[in-house]
Amino acid sequence: MMARLLRALGWLLTAVSVWGLFRLAAALPPDGYGLRFAEPLSPAQTDALRRAAGEQGLDLTLWREEEILLTTGTGRSCKARLLTLNGDPWLAFPSNYCVGTAPGAEQWDGCAVSGPLADALFGSRKADGLVLDVNDSPRHITGVLESEGEFLLCPESADGGMGYTAAALGGIATGDPRGTVQAILQSAGLTADTVTMLPYATLRLVLTWLAWLPLVTAGLRLARQVWHGLQLSRGVRWLAGFGIAVTAALLLPAGLALLPRWLIPSRWSDPGFWTGLADTLWGTLQCFLHLPNTVPEQRLARQLLTAAGCLAGFMLGALILSESTVNRHPCRHRQTEEKPSSDG
Repeated sequence: MMARLLRALGWLLTAVSVWGLFRLAAALPPDGYGLRFAEPLSPAQTDALRRAAGEQGLDLTLWREEEILLTTGTGRSCKARLLTLNGDPWLAFPSNYCVGTAPGAEQWDGCAVSGPLADALFGSRKADGLVLDVNDSPRHITGVLESEGEFLLCPESADGGMGYTAAALGGIATGDPRGTVQAILQSAGLTADTVTMLPYATLRLVLTWLAWLPLVTAGLRLARQVWHGLQLSRGVRWLAGFGIAVTAALLLPAGLALLPRWLIPSRWSDPGFWTGLADTLWGTLQCFLHLPNTVPEQRLARQLLTAAGCLAGFMLGALILSESTVNRHPCRHRQTEEKPSSDG
């Protein structure tokens, strides 16, 4: 009875971990990249960055964050973080809405508030349609986000925007996203030393691969058992294996096209390639470990901690399943470890 409970616990931990990784991957933009600037952008740098992104056919959302005090007509007040955006709000802060929708990119009198901020100011999350005074300017609430913390998103016109400290890019190809972003920064006159790059799309890809790994492993083991269980002649098995090999060869180019450039083995013989790749991975890890204290980064930090918990749960579930399998077949395990004695 205890063995069955342990196996059920192992499968439950594995299923929950895989589901959590898929959910976290879906919350990240599939073709997005985040930029954090060491100093606020000047008007000339802002215009140059817009032109460079437009020439590449990419979506660009610029934003900055500040802390303000909000007060309603009923006398309720709350400190909140204001994210002023120029562009698509979803690109800078992808999140679900429990009520309403995000304000449009050109809806200058609209805003979206977080659930905790709506509770603090109005006592309810059904706040869409209400008016909120933000920096002496009335804003119509279009939606309430399913997110933690007290903050609000407000779009801003391109003419009045200045002092942006961050940006989000969308529509980047998967082949060489970092090279594309570096080319845009160079065209805009920005150096890599003054910009922190957060590869959301690469993180989404890694989480998706980690989620698919146990499913693919289980599928291969099931296919192997089915293959050995089929009562087929030697000739039929050879033809089936040949057909599988031809199918895999035909699908190989399409599969390689989906991989990032650094996974293609065309430059693996170059030692400089591995040195550059190691430096890039180390720099990206440092960016994720030293995130600034902004609303999007706080959300990203929670996602990373949740992903680490999912990985720990998956490894614990796999350990429980492996131990329960060994205890279920003790004789078979003992036979693999003991060698038969020779009579000489």
